[in-house]
Amino acid sequence: MIQYAVIVALVLCAFAWGIAAGTYKIFPFAQVQALHEAVITSSGIGSDGGYRENPAATQRGLAMADWDTRAEIVMIGDSITEAAPWKDMFPDADILGRGASGDTVSGVEARLDAILRAEPDRAFVLIGTNDLNLGNPVDEVLARYERVIERLQAAEVETTIQTVPPCEPVLDFCTGKRRDAEAALNEGIARLAREQGVRLIDLAADFPSGTEYRADGVHPTVSGYKAWRDVLAPHLAAQPQAEAAE
Repeated sequence: MIQYAVIVALVLCAFAWGIAAGTYKIFPFAQVQALHEAVITSSGIGSDGGYRENPAATQRGLAMADWDTRAEIVMIGDSITEAAPWKDMFPDADILGRGASGDTVSGVEARLDAILRAEPDRAFVLIGTNDLNLGNPVDEVLARYERVIERLQAAEVETTIQTVPPCEPVLDFCTGKRRDAEAALNEGIARLAREQGVRLIDLAADFPSGTEYRADGVHPTVSGYKAWRDVLAPHLAAQPQAEAAE
């Protein structure tokens, strides 16, 4: 009887800890999130030119449009964006998260019509980490990224794009080759910002390094999200370009 009671108590404790981890993003939230993204990213499907997509992630992102929510600002991306507590980070902003864990730039392109149903005036894009995880050619990633920007501009959405923070050495796949690909992707993102006339946030330079900010090497901790908030804040507060030109 005592043994049974102990087992029940342990199960209840584990359940309660799981609820707390999901709610407050404490251990092992980051580790489970990293495992989840690794699993769904590994299911990527190849398409033209060797580019690999993640249809499951894209479909989950598309389903978010069923909420039929409207917002002035939309945050577009993958799990880093999806897990961000946007209302805590910017309580006074009319802001909507449209991140999908495991998604790629191709997935964002496929989701744009659904995202634009929110009728945003401004969009902030952070995408590319899973493209790097899948080994997608940087030039193909950038070609798709350019189409994303063009479609947002065609919808008259003021667009800000962000470079991808470099992976932390705590990850086995954070090799020199991976860091070179990150650097090439970020150079291309900065070039697209110049060529397309959109705002750029160099998150690769501005995001602090260390496991205090990204315990699993990719996904921000609470401290990491606070650091991202501080980088984003002046850009969210900035006067929209259309108004500034008047």
